[in-house]
Amino acid sequence: GTPTPLDDFVQAALGGTGAFAGQSDGVRKQGAQKGIMNQTMIAWVVHELASANAKAADGNFDAAEGAPHNWDEGWAFYRGSDSGCSPFGTANKRAKDFGTLGTDGETAIANEAILSAMVAGRDALLSEDAAGAESATMEVIKNVAVIYSQATIKYATKVNSDLADGDAEAAKIHQAEGFAFWRVIEPLLGAADADAINAILDIANEPGSGGGAEIRTALQPAWTALGITADDIGTY
Repeated sequence: GTPTPLDDFVQAALGGTGAFAGQSDGVRKQGAQKGIMNQTMIAWVVHELASANAKAADGNFDAAEGAPHNWDEGWAFYRGSDSGCSPFGTANKRAKDFGTLGTDGETAIANEAILSAMVAGRDALLSEDAAGAESATMEVIKNVAVIYSQATIKYATKVNSDLADGDAEAAKIHQAEGFAFWRVIEPLLGAADADAINAILDIANEPGSGGGAEIRTALQPAWTALGITADDIGTY
């Protein structure tokens, strides 16, 4: 319903307006931080890979300005100059939570898969193989879905734990964090039951209407469509 959904979300969090009107500083902080570091950065990753694929379809494989250039920008937005402040860092944190770290014990399996796909897509474009880049793009999307599914599940689960501990403010903050993470992948997962997830995590609602199990159920159709398994997601 808006041409600028990411900017609207972050500006509302910063200004305490819109969905964030009357919300605590802790809730607004989650909207601003996750809205920039995750929603906006992943949107740029997807944008750059889509631009690379579009240029490849037009036969523009120039390394400096064509499809390979956009592809490299996609990786830059994902990895960042400081991985702790990028989606790459978010992925490693969630993998630690869900038991999906790679063999080095530090890097998410999803990050390993995304890097491999990024290398494969770059090489495909340098070889003027547009189909190879499209395949690599879908592998990136699949693993982005894994990462932010984990994040959505985690914070929906934490909300119920907070409420059980009698900490309503922590529950509201964790609801906002889960909502911000969910918004990263909501546009990419058409098969998911978005209404069910928003009913749980949208900060316009009181926290506690559902938890991690309900989020898993709502996400399952999208996981099936992307070939994501239970082992890919892991257990929180």
